[in-house]
Amino acid sequence: MAQNQNIYLKAKKWVAAAVGALERDTVLPMAFARYDGNGFVGAENDTVTWKLPGLTTARDYEFRTRNNPIVLDYITRTSVSIQLNEHVYNAIPITDEENTLDVTSFAEEIVTPQVNAVAERMELKVANKLASLPFARTDLNAAAADDPFAYALAVKGVLDRQGTPTQGRKLILGTNAYAWMLQSESLRQYDPSQAQTAYRRATAGTIAGFDIVDGGALIDANAIYAVHSSAMVIANLAPAVPQGAVWGARRNYGGWSMRLMRDYDAQYLRDRSILSTFAGLSSVNDEYEREDGVIALDEDGIPVLTGKNVRGAKGEFSPSP
Repeated sequence: MAQNQNIYLKAKKWVAAAVGALERDTVLPMAFARYDGNGFVGAENDTVTWKLPGLTTARDYEFRTRNNPIVLDYITRTSVSIQLNEHVYNAIPITDEENTLDVTSFAEEIVTPQVNAVAERMELKVANKLASLPFARTDLNAAAADDPFAYALAVKGVLDRQGTPTQGRKLILGTNAYAWMLQSESLRQYDPSQAQTAYRRATAGTIAGFDIVDGGALIDANAIYAVHSSAMVIANLAPAVPQGAVWGARRNYGGWSMRLMRDYDAQYLRDRSILSTFAGLSSVNDEYEREDGVIALDEDGIPVLTGKNVRGAKGEFSPSP
């Protein structure tokens, strides 16, 4: 009984270590909106719907004269789907010999490498999704000779004109573009009191209303993404602990939800440590078609979407030859 209780306590501790390390090691996933995966429980096709704000049209009426009736417009709504469709995991076998003679700290020697593997895979998924987002504007190009602050102001104007939300904008930069941006005298660095918060937000400073994010090695060295955090939604949910598991635990920490299980494979005389999570990455493509500046409606009065993402834009940096 004492041994079973000891394993139970360690299971909780191991899960805490796992999600803690994942929060520290990821960068790109922290730059985007997160959706609590519990909202998918009972959802058809593992999909939830994000209702966009209602829309209607304002018109001009003739002044002083009253020759024509007013036109009645209705409030219309549309939506964007978010789907949970990825199962990211890592499974490690631990033999009897390793358990007896080699492993001195399960959390450090087994769980931490598993966490790093899951973190890297999730970040790679985010990087790949970011590269494929169908932005309406893809011409935010910059060159080494450009002034970073003037460039950031121009990008701000592009996002302003397409209606990108203002709070939470980020410039996610490849290594070459990031080094160029950090040379700007207008870049405001975070002071030490903000360092922890800035790190969790994956930011190095701000310029022209943008948080500067080092995209690292997972995005192209010359890539530039000017995005609002809602350009992509990352859904996350820990799988349930199965009834047949010897032990396992789920825990939410820092926006991540994960499951750790350990069982015994008697056929091969070894333990198995399995760390996993459900995830889904969705682009928020909510640009509306417009006719003479007015949102176009279909025959049912529903706004027509273009399929483009206007919660961000992208470009390419050209280094000096």
